[in-house]
Amino acid sequence: MTEAPAERYPPYYRRKFHFQTDGYLSEASAERYDYQVEVLFGGGAAAMRRQGLVPLRAALLLHQGGASTARLLDLGCGTGEFLREVKRNYPRLSVTGIDLSAPYLRVAERRLADWSRVRLVEAAAEAIPASDASFDIVTALYLFHELPGNVRQAVAAEIRRVLKPGGTLILVDSLQTGDEPEYDALLDYFPYAFHEPYYASYVREDLDRLFSPGFLRQMTVPAYFSKVVSWRRDESDSRSRPKM
Repeated sequence: MTEAPAERYPPYYRRKFHFQTDGYLSEASAERYDYQVEVLFGGGAAAMRRQGLVPLRAALLLHQGGASTARLLDLGCGTGEFLREVKRNYPRLSVTGIDLSAPYLRVAERRLADWSRVRLVEAAAEAIPASDASFDIVTALYLFHELPGNVRQAVAAEIRRVLKPGGTLILVDSLQTGDEPEYDALLDYFPYAFHEPYYASYVREDLDRLFSPGFLRQMTVPAYFSKVVSWRRDESDSRSRPKM
């Protein structure tokens, strides 16, 4: 695992999350996180997460050379649960996971120890330490609802920078207002019940606008309390934001 230089975490990340006084910054939080979310979603968290494998398979079928020549970047990889599922299905796929939490990355390192072609980096998704157009697939699972609006925009710009034209972006995150109208009242209640400081603005975020122009939506599939959305970057879109 590559750790970031000792520096201040961004202010939004230092806030308390999920009623945990230490947020994402303790070993205890990292060790209990996956159990907590399974309880919260009635045993459905892992099943919702695995839905991201569906557009991943479609992306790899389109990629010349298949999984053995593709490069995947997972933003906010946390404890590595999704990357473990990815490697179980595509052991030859080169994967990089980034996250701001060193304790969570240490859990991910243990979980992914049996596979090669895995790199874990302590970094922010709004400042990805990678070259322009260096990944074929970018995934983000349950990341965007944890970000304030201005940081979502910065992360979207970084995705545009590091994802190759013709590459695939896969997002798995909460349902949004209007996706399943019978859940709308629950979406309004959720951030207060579970202390999600940026969730209320996320459920009203226009995702296509966030990733436009140049990203073409490929699929949208509801998955219980989540949804899976994938976009393909227009091959003619060569715009990227210079690395800061």
